[in-house]
Amino acid sequence: MSIMQLTSLNHAEVIRLFSSDIENYYFLINDLIVNNYQGDHFKIYGEYENGELVSILLNNFNNVTYYSQSDREVEIYKEILSNLSFNKLSGPSELMTKFKPYINLKNDAISHMGVVKNVMVKRKYPELEMKNCSI
Repeated sequence: MSIMQLTSLNHAEVIRLFSSDIENYYFLINDLIVNNYQGDHFKIYGEYENGELVSILLNNFNNVTYYSQSDREVEIYKEILSNLSFNKLSGPSELMTKFKPYINLKNDAISHMGVVKNVMVKRKYPELEMKNCSI
């Protein structure tokens, strides 16, 4: 296993990592694209196993977000975490609790992410054509 800082050259690998969950993480993918995977307050790291990206750790504007398709140990990110500036950890709860031993936890709160997939509403101008768009 190894860790490396990711760039826009790793975008296809990041998209593959999210695979079937990608609809739930468009907001995160959009942040990566808009910030071009870089910036003073925007860093993304990837964990590789056998040459394949298996998890990411994103530090964006005082937030750390972690994502992996599988239940993995996070100790590999311990040294990186100590060099990041953040006030909040975000990600699936079952994965985020694994970070507790590696951070100085001052408050613990749970928030929930929701995704709107289909909005049903009477259209004000039904005669106008609607087009679907995707990222």
